[in-house]
Amino acid sequence: MNTANEQDSNLNGDFQNSNLANSDSDKFARDYDKEPIILKNYERFFVANLLPFCIFATVVIMLGLDYFWPEFDKTPRQILVNNIILGYFIVQGLLYIIISYYVCVIKNRFEVKFTSNFICFYKNDKIERKLASCDLNLSKSFWLMPSSRIIEIIFILMCILVLCIGLWYFIVIPIALNILFKLFFYIVFYGRLKGFSIFSAIVINSLPQSDQQLQYSGYLAGLVANKNYLLYIIDKKAYIEVKEYFEQKSNIEIDEIKKYYF
Repeated sequence: MNTANEQDSNLNGDFQNSNLANSDSDKFARDYDKEPIILKNYERFFVANLLPFCIFATVVIMLGLDYFWPEFDKTPRQILVNNIILGYFIVQGLLYIIISYYVCVIKNRFEVKFTSNFICFYKNDKIERKLASCDLNLSKSFWLMPSSRIIEIIFILMCILVLCIGLWYFIVIPIALNILFKLFFYIVFYGRLKGFSIFSAIVINSLPQSDQQLQYSGYLAGLVANKNYLLYIIDKKAYIEVKEYFEQKSNIEIDEIKKYYF
């Protein structure tokens, strides 16, 4: 009898201790309205540059490889034309990256603010998009674009077709360039190599409706103009803060969200 009473007493004590622990954790939980997470967002820069860089750099590499192909006409005239085209692509590409870096990183300030109930995208302190933290659909994308399993399957089948006809370099080169671009600017922005990931960006609730219409008005132009849907995290500390936020407010573990490679 005494043993049963002791067990009941222990259970009640454990329950009370558990409640006290929960109340203490709630007491010391971060108030995101008073202490919001405010992150510098590199979305515009990466969205504007990653895909064009991979496309045009692939063209430059293929033009450069012309010199090593046996069937290449190595007349002075052809070499001059090839050099002019090669130089044009290189200069235009560098100018584009430099200008977009100035516009997206230096001139304008893009931030994402996390409060208790909302995630807000800002440009120069003006809100551009507001999302409820309780209604989110998150994913990670290798190409920084909203995707789905159907789109991914279509692209995989296209890649298999390209590989079958022997044009493997149109697959391998862009993928390698994607990783190199992210790696280079990770070092530029963060100053170190440790912590780098090819999936540093989180897609939040796909595109705003206005950007979905823009995307199909001119495919490449529309893709690079997309905005306010991507959280590009560089800092490891910031990643941990955002991870805790999504766990508390949205019950989402960002280490386990879907990853799309195409």
